[in-house]
Amino acid sequence: MVGLKYINRLVQIILVILIGLSFYLSYLIWLFPANQEATDVQEVSQNVVAMRSKQELFLPTQLIFRNNQATFSAHSESVIRLFQNQLAKVKLSQMSVKTYSAKAELAASYKENEVIVFHYLSQMSLSTYLQVYHLQLSTEALQKAKQLTFDTVKIDLNKEKLSFIHTDKLRVIQYDFSGLSSKNFSSLLNKTQDKMQKYPLNQEIVNGEVLSEQPIRLQLYSYISADQPYTVFRDAFFNDTKNIKVNDDTPDAISISNSKGDILTINLDTQLIDYRENNYLLKNQTLYNASAHYMANLGTSMGQLRYFTVEDERFTYRPFVEGYPIFRENNQGAIEVTFSPTVEKNQKNINITGSLTTIQVPIPSEKTQELPGAGAVYQQLFNAGLDQKQYPIITIGYQWTDLQDTGVVDLTPTWFVYYQQEWYQYQVLLKELQATN
Repeated sequence: MVGLKYINRLVQIILVILIGLSFYLSYLIWLFPANQEATDVQEVSQNVVAMRSKQELFLPTQLIFRNNQATFSAHSESVIRLFQNQLAKVKLSQMSVKTYSAKAELAASYKENEVIVFHYLSQMSLSTYLQVYHLQLSTEALQKAKQLTFDTVKIDLNKEKLSFIHTDKLRVIQYDFSGLSSKNFSSLLNKTQDKMQKYPLNQEIVNGEVLSEQPIRLQLYSYISADQPYTVFRDAFFNDTKNIKVNDDTPDAISISNSKGDILTINLDTQLIDYRENNYLLKNQTLYNASAHYMANLGTSMGQLRYFTVEDERFTYRPFVEGYPIFRENNQGAIEVTFSPTVEKNQKNINITGSLTTIQVPIPSEKTQELPGAGAVYQQLFNAGLDQKQYPIITIGYQWTDLQDTGVVDLTPTWFVYYQQEWYQYQVLLKELQATN
């Protein structure tokens, strides 16, 4: 007992030292860039940030595998990547498009055996997905796919059909395929089952979630947070950091601009950034690819950023932890890339907003928290007055909570619901629904 007491005391002392060191280093990082002369700042950046690949940025948020024994679900990035990489072996042919007559008909299609599902929380560009994950199609076929989007990929191993599904429109873009073996996927399942949730075979799937009452137990996390230097965003967004101007005349903001009129503004009080670029030339890119270009340049400096959602032409990227998105108050945990029209058809104006604050050093914890299953969450929402004909998009995420004056962040798992174009913690939405019904 005495030894354990000393160990606990030592851990506390080490934690205090780490927090102090984090604040000190953050201070030094901010102090020197801000006080440099403009000529010094304009030197060519020695950018050592490793770029993040588009395969990482556009990885689906969830995997479901249904064989003849059970239904398995995973959010783990490493597991999803293993299954996703199998598609690089596929050969596609014979594209067809069909529309289901009702949602029940679409839901029934997920109940077949030997089916693998990849799910996104928002629409994904079909042509971008095909290119990023190296699915071979002719140039003509890729051009047809350019205007099409989907939120769910379904691989039917028995029928050898690869489907891209737009759930709201009940539309299915389907290809015949060859080159995939159910044995390969069964082998992957055996290797990764310990990282998956297991459900009964005939459990219904809606919006990429298995409708089960079965509770889910997830890890609690704590991290030391820190503010990244503004040079991370400067180097990621400006192609030429040699020919830029830095204005730090005002005490609460720094602005960086180039001769084109592109400008990055950093609010020193809130640690929020705002970048504006005019007349960005798209060439043959989709907006998905264009937005990912900037996120790739940030590397891992802002955590494990991944594509989260798109609304109109506003793309949201969030940091993920253990395969789940992180939510912070006032949406500060997200980086948003918004496109707006210009006079030229193939050009767009770009606005990127985000925060310099990120989580960095994990603090070990063995604590866990139990969450209700997706079926139980929907039932609670329906009982509180939500229209039972609607199944809003839901996902498990981690709520970011700052522990005051410590530099420590608690990440707590909970369900989030996309309702009336906003993300709510499901307990908060329950209270609002109960109050209005």
